[in-house]
Amino acid sequence: MLFLKKHYEKILLSVVLLGLAVAAAALPLQVSHVRQFLDETVTREVRRDPKPFKPLDEYLKTNEMVVKQFEGSVEFNFSSPHNVFNPVTWRKAPNGRIDKILMGTEGPTALVVTNIDELRLVIQFDKAEPVTGNPDQFRYFFTIIKDTDPAPRKSKTAMLGQQNDMFQLTRVEGPVGDPTALHLEFKEPKFQVVVTKEKPFVAVIGHAADMLYPRDSKPFQRVRRNSILNLPRDPEKYKIVAITKNEVVLSAESTGKRTTIAYHPSPK
Repeated sequence: MLFLKKHYEKILLSVVLLGLAVAAAALPLQVSHVRQFLDETVTREVRRDPKPFKPLDEYLKTNEMVVKQFEGSVEFNFSSPHNVFNPVTWRKAPNGRIDKILMGTEGPTALVVTNIDELRLVIQFDKAEPVTGNPDQFRYFFTIIKDTDPAPRKSKTAMLGQQNDMFQLTRVEGPVGDPTALHLEFKEPKFQVVVTKEKPFVAVIGHAADMLYPRDSKPFQRVRRNSILNLPRDPEKYKIVAITKNEVVLSAESTGKRTTIAYHPSPK
């Protein structure tokens, strides 16, 4: 027992060295086993038959399907009956009843455009007459038809270089008593025209529309830009803000919300 106490460190060191010697002797054998395992694994994987590749067409078909999904524009419909952007309107009738306004059956969207006519500006040269007391000067007579005015037909006269309330005669071509053409310059809006006896100046300056409110069979005749429409049982007032040959645009006075009514003329 005394021997163990005196030499236990040497004995422990001897055991550790013996273990290391055994491990060192076993290491080549372990390396051999690992190498053999790796060789067998590589051989087994190399000899395994590979999975066949998919035909290239299958991959192309998948790509074509994805491309087709993104082809063309995406259309979003935010009109009725989608009420997120077009909330339902409730209005109080004169008798106190609360009515639900169904889009397309009541209100401005129910209006139908039955006809649209052009409003024209026509400038016709009528004649030239010498000025009384001065036969070398001539006064020129014109007929002006402006469909947008309450009284569309007017007669105007002008002398060369003279400015009236509508235009100025800036140039006379040909004999002053029998001119071949006359040049006129308008003030508001500013533009220039040339007229002859044979060919008046004609321009489209607006449109007038005939409309119908089918719910009450109420017609609106010859309405123009800035006209106000009052629909039956509808406290809102609608102002016509634009008329073209294809449509009429209305704006609610209280909200400013615009409604476009397309014109679909009957085939002739």
